[in-house]
Amino acid sequence: MTMDITDPADAFPLVSIVVTTRNRCDEALRAVASCYAQNYGAIEILVFDDASEDDTVAAVTRAFPKVRMFANQERAGYVYNRNRGFAEANGNYVFSIDDDAYFSHSGIVSAIVAIFETDPTAGAVAIPYIEPLNRRSLSSLRKPFRAKPGEELRNFIGCAHAVRRDVALQLGGYRDFFVHQGEERDFCLRLRAAGWRLVYGSSGYIVHMVSPKRDSERIAYYGARNQILFETLNVPFPEVLFRIVWVSQGMI
Repeated sequence: MTMDITDPADAFPLVSIVVTTRNRCDEALRAVASCYAQNYGAIEILVFDDASEDDTVAAVTRAFPKVRMFANQERAGYVYNRNRGFAEANGNYVFSIDDDAYFSHSGIVSAIVAIFETDPTAGAVAIPYIEPLNRRSLSSLRKPFRAKPGEELRNFIGCAHAVRRDVALQLGGYRDFFVHQGEERDFCLRLRAAGWRLVYGSSGYIVHMVSPKRDSERIAYYGARNQILFETLNVPFPEVLFRIVWVSQGMI
């Protein structure tokens, strides 16, 4: 008589969780700890450090020796690192959270994987999230986002989503020239144009604290630049001319 000693993790599709970080050591540690607290059976965690000047790389690898750490010598931006996440991941599904975000419940990954496994048309899942300090949010403690589980959406946000890895690679990932901010909306547009659905997840929240350690000048520059770039890439002529004028006036 022989015994089946197959690893129980083999019964689960592998999940990769990508965390991008820069100069937020304590917040990155909290984010990674919440990844390891997930009760899903087969997870790898990849941390992409964007040339931090603090102790992030050493602290994360010391606290979590199994993490796959990628440390840039020069700053490259979120978009570059998220694309590296797709390339380096081994998982069927790639989850992305920001370093200033964390999983609030241990069953979130399991719930999102179940959506992918039961809905072959879902190319990406927007994970429920809240921003409790309400600095800018469309989803706060006072006014949480009201989409229904399974509802088809137009966009997700970078701190709370999951994508089929093979789909992300087929689409070429995010467009590198966005560098920082605004890449999600362009990616979701291309995802849906390729026939995939973006659905709202049924799970606990990812909590996005919106760190005060933010480069406001960089955010303002790329926010304005990438809004105009998105319109130029995705709105047909001559409507794009009106859109660019309208967007520019709004930013002013």
